[in-house]
Amino acid sequence: SPLTIDKNQPEQSPRADRAGLAQAVWAYILWGFFVVYFKAVDHVSATEILAHRIVWAVPFCAMLLALTKRMDNFTSLLRSPKAWRAMSLSAVLVSINWLAFVWAVANDRVIEASLGYFINPLLSVVLGMVFLGERLRRAQWGAVTLALLGVSYITVMEGAPFVAFTVAVTFAFYGLVRKAAHPGPLAGLMFETTLLLPFAFGYLVYLQLSTVQELAFVEDGPATALLLLAAGAITCTPLLLFAMGAKKLPLATMGFLQFITPTLQFVMGLLYGEPFSVTRAISFTLIWLGVGVFVWDGIKRARSAARN
Repeated sequence: SPLTIDKNQPEQSPRADRAGLAQAVWAYILWGFFVVYFKAVDHVSATEILAHRIVWAVPFCAMLLALTKRMDNFTSLLRSPKAWRAMSLSAVLVSINWLAFVWAVANDRVIEASLGYFINPLLSVVLGMVFLGERLRRAQWGAVTLALLGVSYITVMEGAPFVAFTVAVTFAFYGLVRKAAHPGPLAGLMFETTLLLPFAFGYLVYLQLSTVQELAFVEDGPATALLLLAAGAITCTPLLLFAMGAKKLPLATMGFLQFITPTLQFVMGLLYGEPFSVTRAISFTLIWLGVGVFVWDGIKRARSAARN
C-alpha cells in the first residue's frame, strides 16, 4: 500500500519489532481478504457499495482517531490549504480505485486486479522519477522493464487489462499525492471520506427515492444491511494496524510486506474459479520476476544501510 508512512524513527526493541511485524502483516492480510467481503455483497451495485464504504468510514475513523488520541492530526489537516488541495485530489483517486476493485470482484476479475497491485509499487518508483526527480537504480530499471514486458505481453495477446491499469494508476498517483500532503493514514482517510461524504450520502438518498434502482441497504434484508454497515470497520481497521506497524518497522520491511495483499488476491481469484491462461501465466511470471528484483534490491540496500 502506498499510503504515507509515519516518518518517526521505528522503535528498536525486539518486542516492538515483533509487534510491528504482526500489526503490519495483519493489515496486509486483511486488505487481501477484502475479496471475501466484496464477494458477500456482490449482489449490491458497485456504486452503492462505494457510497456505503464512504458514509460508514467517516464515523468509524473518527472513533479510532478519538480512541488513539490522534484527532488533532485530522484537525490540523482541516486548517491547511495545501492539505485541502492535495487531499481533494487523493479523495477522487481513492474513490475510483475502490470502485474499480469492487467492480472487479463482482465481475470475477480479481486476478486482474491483483496484477494491478503487483505492478503498483514499480509504477510508484517511475512516478517518483518523473515528478520528484528521483533516480532509478539499475535493479529498479530491471524490475520496471520486466513488469513492462509482462503487461505488454498480456495486452498484445488478450487485450489491455483495464482493471489492472485503473487499479495501478489510481493507487500509484494516490501514493504520490499522499506523499506531498504527509497526512497520517487514518487522519488522511477521514479527510478524504469527509470530502466525499455529501456525494455518497446524496447518492444513497437518490437511490431510495428512485423508481429505477432500489437501495439494497433497505430492500435486501437485514443481512445485507449489516454487511454494508460493516464497510466502515472493514475499511478503517487495517489502516489502524498499518499505521501502528509502520511506526515500528523499517520502510524496507514495509515495502516487502506490501506484496502479501496482491498475492492473497491472486490466490483467492484462483479459488473462486477465475481462468488463468498460459498467456496470463507468462505475463505474471515476468511481473513476479520484476517484483523479486525490486524486493531483492530493497533488502540489499537495507542491509548495506544497517552495516553503515
